Amino acid sequence: MVSKVRSYRRSIHFMFIILLLFGSFPGIGFAKATAASEQPLVRNHSFENDLDSWETNGSSAITTPESAWLPENGGKKLLNYWAEGAYIADTYQIITGLENGEYTLSAWVAADGSFQEKYMYAKDAGSNEVTVEIPATSGGWTRIETAVAVENGQVSIGFYADAHAGAWLGVDVVMLVKNGDPSSPPVPEREDFIYGVDISTLTKVEDYGGKFYDQGVEKDAIDILTSYGSNYARLKIWKDPVDVYANGKAYNDLQDTINKAVRIKEADMKFLLNFHYSGFWADPGRQDKPASWTDLSFEELVQAVYDHTEDTIEVLKAEGAAPDMVQVGNEITPGMLFPDGRIDNNDFSKLAELLNAGIRAVRDTLGDDVPIMLHLDRGGNNSLYRWWFDGIISAGVTDFQIIGASYYPYWHGTLADLESNLNDISQRYQRDVIVVETAYGFTLDDADGHQNIFTEYEEDVAGYPATVEGQAKFLYDLLEVVRNVPDNRGLGFFYWEPAWLGVEGAGWRAGEGNAWENQAMFDLDGHALESLNIFTPGHVPPEPEPREREEKEEDPTLEGLTLHSLNKPATASSSAGSGGGKSNAPENAVEDNDHTSWGTDEGAGAWWKVDLEEKLPLERMLFHFWDGVKQVKIELSDDDEVYTTLDTYDVLSPKTDLTLPEGTAARYVRVTITEVSSNWVGFMYFKAYGSEKLPEPGEDGEDHEERPQTITVNLGETVEVYANAIVSINGTRSTVTLPADLPEGTLLTVNGVNPSRLDASKLLSAGDAFEFVFTYPAGAENYSGDFTLALAYNTDTYSADKVNIYYFDESNEEWLLCQGTAANGVITLGVSHFSTYGVFAELSGQPEPEAGNGGSEPGSNSGNNNHSGTGGTNGGSGDGTGAGSGDSDSTQESGDGEVENGTSSGENGGEDPTATETAEEQLPDTATSMYNLLLTGFMLLTIGITVIYVNKRRSITA
Repeated sequence: MVSKVRSYRRSIHFMFIILLLFGSFPGIGFAKATAASEQPLVRNHSFENDLDSWETNGSSAITTPESAWLPENGGKKLLNYWAEGAYIADTYQIITGLENGEYTLSAWVAADGSFQEKYMYAKDAGSNEVTVEIPATSGGWTRIETAVAVENGQVSIGFYADAHAGAWLGVDVVMLVKNGDPSSPPVPEREDFIYGVDISTLTKVEDYGGKFYDQGVEKDAIDILTSYGSNYARLKIWKDPVDVYANGKAYNDLQDTINKAVRIKEADMKFLLNFHYSGFWADPGRQDKPASWTDLSFEELVQAVYDHTEDTIEVLKAEGAAPDMVQVGNEITPGMLFPDGRIDNNDFSKLAELLNAGIRAVRDTLGDDVPIMLHLDRGGNNSLYRWWFDGIISAGVTDFQIIGASYYPYWHGTLADLESNLNDISQRYQRDVIVVETAYGFTLDDADGHQNIFTEYEEDVAGYPATVEGQAKFLYDLLEVVRNVPDNRGLGFFYWEPAWLGVEGAGWRAGEGNAWENQAMFDLDGHALESLNIFTPGHVPPEPEPREREEKEEDPTLEGLTLHSLNKPATASSSAGSGGGKSNAPENAVEDNDHTSWGTDEGAGAWWKVDLEEKLPLERMLFHFWDGVKQVKIELSDDDEVYTTLDTYDVLSPKTDLTLPEGTAARYVRVTITEVSSNWVGFMYFKAYGSEKLPEPGEDGEDHEERPQTITVNLGETVEVYANAIVSINGTRSTVTLPADLPEGTLLTVNGVNPSRLDASKLLSAGDAFEFVFTYPAGAENYSGDFTLALAYNTDTYSADKVNIYYFDESNEEWLLCQGTAANGVITLGVSHFSTYGVFAELSGQPEPEAGNGGSEPGSNSGNNNHSGTGGTNGGSGDGTGAGSGDSDSTQESGDGEVENGTSSGENGGEDPTATETAEEQLPDTATSMYNLLLTGFMLLTIGITVIYVNKRRSITA
């Protein structure tokens, strides 16, 4: 009888082995057990990534084979114990960061054979341990569970077996769920649900020394991400990358993309390839052509899109890294490949041609089964998505299967806005939807000293604490929106740059820092965060506690100063987008809410102005600029007509604090954005501080009466001038703004310019010209100060890029070029000494500024005789990049409408090579030109009379 029993048990054992082996072949399976509805906190809970996140005692009996004979939701693999001889196997995982309380640990198990012991266990950091026996099963799987009490935020779970020879044990779908959380079953996910990551910067981080850790052990970042459940990776590719880094590499080019794509495939992840069709960040703020495409005709550009797409995919295929999904263009809300592919007056036709060229290349290389995505920003803006997709489909772009949306909760509205949009567009266009970019901050700390995009302001707007738990809760709530899209159209999400550590050298562009490291999913030292559990299907994070905040102390340096700008009238050149829960508007920058803003997509040249309603003393100006602002010019006025330039400031940090020159006072302040890195520009707040009022006459220690701000002087007149005054030359728009330290008793005489000097060769008089004579009091004869000269020019005849200020060199009796800034009919120039100045245009060609005679580099204040300018090169240049949204290093507040990517460039007064006007056609109506014209006419008349006389004499002689 004993022999028969052993024979029977041996038969059952072999039957289990056969079942397991048969189950390893596709298509040969058994009825699956009902899946548990609870949500796991266990990493790699179904062993799809083998033993990642698990530890063992090293037994060779422990394996993770593939099999189709698994419980529901068990994936493809299981934890398997088996050996020909006796063995002891132990596999366990330590879970930290838990809320204290009661949990349920469960697993699906199957077993056969003889064991000394076999059980599932859970133990805390002390000696407390609970176990549950793993039963023998008869041809199927069974679910076991046990209650677990967590007291110190940590628990160790595992599966132990002391087995006799040939005994077998299987484990799958290990779950740890806090009791009562959630109260309802989870929303079922489609089997191909995407838990994606964009890791485009990964190789750059690694090359510059970034390292990654999980549970204190250094590992490959991709292995860590997959161990938590990430199953898809996204990579952007640039054509002709703009930046080459200190190590000689151009990241996101073809070779860099190949290197990362091969690793993605080796990790058994799927791969989304994101074509930017640019050499730099492409987003709503900029869609620049690659350098090698800038001179192509539109037809050639369409072909270039096809060729680049085809060539890239063919190379990736040859490397065994063919993409599983392709994105044609990145955040192409305003279009792409500017200016050709920009949407202009709702005309999508050229953009459609470019997109269809890329789509054809995908189909010709990858076939019809690979899904194609079209991607916009502002995922909470339903009207924008309807406008765009209605327009692009009507223009003939129909072969795309997925709508991708960027959604950052501090830029793109509420989760309810996102939900409404995804639900609508998935039904309206019958396409799957993916949140293809999102992120959230886990801290407000900074690793590299570069200003981060995510600050307390973004935290307040989004409403989740800037903690690991807050990051996890936001992502969970986001996933709930995607999972609930009707008809199972929600395909998943991609977290943007979870591995972008703040290591020196790996910035958003060569030579700059990283503004994103506090939104990664690794801490500032590269250790995996608990929020990565969100990639495990069914994971439910704990409710986050509010972040402890330090009480904000009043800035002691502002004590005694009055905030003059609060709620004062403000205007701007334009406004677009929204921020802080309301539409961007000029007045938002001066209201008592630092989270609202003025902003626009106008880029360089956009201006904002505030009326302080009376002339007031100004000592400090505080700004919180958007990331796209790189330089501003600040001007002051008492009457909103004549403005003087206070200075031009480089914006080195979003929060900028300017201390103004002593004696500064004005009623109007105008801020013009002169240099940008994105067309989305603006600021959250502007704060102007100063003493409560201007001093009454005599309060400054002087006995003089109150002086007017503006002094009007007639030609040939000598007047006394004083500090901070504006000298207006009667009958003109030209002015001189005087320094704050101008000596008392200074006299100024303004004369017209001798006509013989105006007759200098190669120059055309294009505006005002004056001789300035300053007479300083005894003891101050060698005074040198910061004056601002503003000379008017003839806007009816000349554009700003055709004119400039010159000064007359007495020693050589010639006019020499200065560096001024022209705008609105006036050229401004910073000077320290005065002589004779005038506005001129060149007859042909513009010489470089004379070395040692007033010429200088733009923005400098050096040069012989101190005639050099401070205004920068006339014409200037500018371009734009995006904010915001995610694929990029910018803080972008978004808005409807097209985004202008304006650029301008030019030397001072340089001729446009495409211009057809001649110098004679450009002659202004001046006394000098009339004199020259009359002299030429008289000479021609004399020659004509002489010819007629000679011919008549010959006729008489004949």
